[in-house]
Amino acid sequence: MKAMDEFLSEVSSKILSHLEPSGLSLKEILKAVEREVIRKELEAYPEHHGRVAAIARVFGCKRTTLSMKMLDYGLRVKGEKAGDPHVHA
Repeated sequence: MKAMDEFLSEVSSKILSHLEPSGLSLKEILKAVEREVIRKELEAYPEHHGRVAAIARVFGCKRTTLSMKMLDYGLRVKGEKAGDPHVHA
């Protein structure tokens, strides 16, 4: 649990340092943190070979949920081209 707390603290600090206090809502801040965490996970687990289903299991969510979030945030798995489906089961 300590590793998770340290990770969340590090990610939050990095994101918040780039956000200007220009009246951002909590929802906007949380979306920025979520996007960064997903992006880091996509980069951090090359053994998943870009398989969204495997990465979704790490997060404890459904593949479709992660795919939709990736689409919303403009994130792709490594090697995926624009227009390719996000689902690599």
